[in-house]
Amino acid sequence: MSEAAMNKMPASKAAIIEKIQMSGRLVVQSPLCIGSGQDDGITDSLVLKNKQGKAFIPGTSLAGVLRDIVDSYDSRQADLLFGNLSDNRQSMINIDDVLLENSVYTVRDGVRIDSITNTAEDTGKFDYEVVERGASGSFSATITIRKNDIEDKAAVEKLAAALADQLMYGISLGAHTAKGFGEVRGRQLEVATYDFSKPSALEAWLLGERLQADVYAAVAKPLTAADEFYAELDLALKTSLLVGTEPDAFDAGSGDREGKVQKVMLSSKGEYVIPGTSVKGVIRKQAEHICRVMGDYEENFLGSLMGYSRSDKAKQRSRLRTYEVYLGEGVEAVNQSHVRIDRFTGGQMGSGLYTNKPVWQKKADAKTMTMRFAISGCSDAEAGLMLLILKDIWTGQLAFGGDKAGGSGVMQGLKAVVSYKGTKYMMEKAAGGIKVSAEDRAAMNSLVEAFVKAGGRA
Repeated sequence: MSEAAMNKMPASKAAIIEKIQMSGRLVVQSPLCIGSGQDDGITDSLVLKNKQGKAFIPGTSLAGVLRDIVDSYDSRQADLLFGNLSDNRQSMINIDDVLLENSVYTVRDGVRIDSITNTAEDTGKFDYEVVERGASGSFSATITIRKNDIEDKAAVEKLAAALADQLMYGISLGAHTAKGFGEVRGRQLEVATYDFSKPSALEAWLLGERLQADVYAAVAKPLTAADEFYAELDLALKTSLLVGTEPDAFDAGSGDREGKVQKVMLSSKGEYVIPGTSVKGVIRKQAEHICRVMGDYEENFLGSLMGYSRSDKAKQRSRLRTYEVYLGEGVEAVNQSHVRIDRFTGGQMGSGLYTNKPVWQKKADAKTMTMRFAISGCSDAEAGLMLLILKDIWTGQLAFGGDKAGGSGVMQGLKAVVSYKGTKYMMEKAAGGIKVSAEDRAAMNSLVEAFVKAGGRA
């Protein structure tokens, strides 16, 4: 409802009958990139900061993400809580900006890859500033319920608790969310309800106090749509892995006899990491390869799933989300020297000795990492395609990072859990193959068949 319309409403209808206060903390779980729209002449995009130079998450960004989540679940509830311009309905919720403490700023880079030649596009190199994971800030949101909405009061109370649960589970915001950036989770979130029909509740609200009997402690639980596809893979590293970045001063001086290490494994807050951008790139390239080999798919089949940005300014947001992959303590970095060979003479090229520092698994077949990806609004055909890609990752047919031609970046699947349309499928590594129930195998095969039919090969 607009402010003008509310002013014309009888006072009894506009009266506030209840306040719901959501409060707690938000913690950044993966690099956060909320751009300011500015650059410094070196970095293409800088993080949004206040006048004191501190990064923050705008309340508008949080509202937009939460509305989108609710809308995918129930559009009417989204309009009820967040408002609707077409119906002149005012938003019930007000979300404060979240000022981030303990922010550490780093620069990530990327390059656009030609899907046919698998080489970098001209002028395709770019970089951007991010807030590293670990930053946190106080979260506060207030929902105001008026007498005019008394019939929806119970629904709003239930939705407020569900949103707090969703925040505890995690949301993604900012740029590059489809590539693992901007994952934020709540900590110690509470929902306090103040029913102004009770004098004690009104007094507590005015004094900024809590009535513990009316406080809900949120738990991690997603509010997801029925057509969400989600896969989680526990993996071991079969070979070396190098997602390369420039070494620091210590590593640069501890390499080969020329005293230089050219590339070391990318890390984030002390943990080695495969960026969500790398995971997204590998999955996209394999999806394109499978579609070319297996059938004649509609031009927009992959565009709708993976997204695109064309020269004619047409854009499609990706529905596939990948996440950052953090490696545990089961790996170690080891110097690995190489030599460049003159193809004509077969001898060593002058100054051809160089050293990289990839990571290796300490113990074979032990869990080293968990890889996750998801699709919103997923069809059976798209789910089938993702199962084929999951199989390729599991069996080591796909490699991640650099030096793939030399056998680097190969994984081994240990366990996978797939959720789709309310059903969970599970597979585990077993002696001689993969352990999976006959029921799950049949269901997953039917999804793969749906993908094959979509390409005209049925």
